[in-house]
Amino acid sequence: MKKIAIVGAGPTGIYTLFSLLEQQTPLSISIFEQADEAVSGCHTVMRKTQN
Repeated sequence: MKKIAIVGAGPTGIYTLFSLLEQQTPLSISIFEQADEAVSGCHTVMRKTQN
C-alpha cells in the first residue's frame, strides 16, 4: 500500500484527494492542515450577475 501525505487542505489539496480516491491502487492518505477546517484559505465572494 502506498502512503501519501497531502500538506494543506485548501482547494488544491482537496482536488488532489478526490483525484487520488478515484485510483484503483490501495492508498493510505493523510492530510495535514494548520487551520481548524478544510478549505479555510479559500475566500470566495458570491455575487449576483445579470444575464
